[in-house]
Amino acid sequence: KFSKDGFYQAVRFIFYLNRNKIKNYKFDAVENGKNLKNLIYFTDKKILRVSKLIKKEKKKEIHILMNQIKILWKLEKKKLFANKSIKFTKIISPSDFGIHNTFYFKKKYFFHDFEYSGIDSLEKLVSDFVINPNSNFQVSEATKVVKKFDDIFNLNSKLNKNFLIIINTIIIRWSLILINSLFGEKRKQRTFSGVKENFIVQINKSKKILKKLI
Repeated sequence: KFSKDGFYQAVRFIFYLNRNKIKNYKFDAVENGKNLKNLIYFTDKKILRVSKLIKKEKKKEIHILMNQIKILWKLEKKKLFANKSIKFTKIISPSDFGIHNTFYFKKKYFFHDFEYSGIDSLEKLVSDFVINPNSNFQVSEATKVVKKFDDIFNLNSKLNKNFLIIINTIIIRWSLILINSLFGEKRKQRTFSGVKENFIVQINKSKKILKKLI
């Protein structure tokens, strides 16, 4: 877990990355959330993809979990449509940003793994940062994280308001990511990288993340 100084360094890293104008930055982050329309579209797409992947799976537990996710997403999508006028803060995002993509050397954290970097929203980056299972943030800590980003980017609580609107969507997406890692190409990629996913462990992680819904 980040130390207090490490966390501040992480926030400053994102801020310094975005000090210059980004209008000429051409790349979009993969499955990004740069606006509400994109966030809804890619979440729908992710649910369809994971549903197809698990179709032939015989273990009932995963189908029960998937049905739960679909019900939760249906409710959450209504909330998003009710707030469709919100505008996100556009940034250059490293995308997969967190403690898992840092190394600690000479009392400093160094960030790496930027192959999915691109234009995204600060709201999605911060939400991913606190919900990512590798970060180990408690929900009570999340508000402090959001406030720090809010202050440094001088957003006058705009980030916190938007964060509360989309956080449940990001929780649902992470639950799907954990299921997705058990199947298809994603499983092959992780196996090739030396990561062996345990079915029960991943399903329990997925369930645990859903308990963070607010």
